[in-house]
Amino acid sequence: MWKPLLSALLVQAGWFACAFEPVWNRPGLGAGFVALVVAVHLLLVPQRAAFVRWLAFAAAWGTVVDSLQAARGVLLFHEPLVGGFVCPLWFSALWVNFACVWPLTLSWLAPRPTLAATLGLFAGPASYYGGAALGALALGQPVERSLPLIGLAWAASMAVWCRVATQIHLFGAGPGGSDARGSGN
Repeated sequence: MWKPLLSALLVQAGWFACAFEPVWNRPGLGAGFVALVVAVHLLLVPQRAAFVRWLAFAAAWGTVVDSLQAARGVLLFHEPLVGGFVCPLWFSALWVNFACVWPLTLSWLAPRPTLAATLGLFAGPASYYGGAALGALALGQPVERSLPLIGLAWAASMAVWCRVATQIHLFGAGPGGSDARGSGN
């Protein structure tokens, strides 16, 4: 019971560390804290090899998704994009941070990609809006256009993540001792 709570608290603290990195002008704060979150999770998760593959996938997926959104003007960062295209490291670290919470608290979503996509549709934009309100980034104008695009990206991402989490056996035998593949909804 304590592992899911600890996981959720660490990931929330990781979100704030990443969000405050550009606000406080503290390079490395977000990625450094997320490295700590990953280290603790490596001690907590039963499927370590799958977890490492999961984190690599999350880092690559999130970097591509948000770099494309930045290239389209949906996300605006205070610092320049790496190589003129890739989103800042602290923003990629946010995806790794979020991936940490899956094995211990979100395994129930894996067999429900439609629900995961629906949650992503709304929770994704809410998180980005919160980060923008803190001053970590800006949303492209008009916001009424940017937020739905972020929501669509997160809806698609969560559906894909459900599939990938199951394919790499992130949850081992799956919740309840059965394989994590479900009916799909």
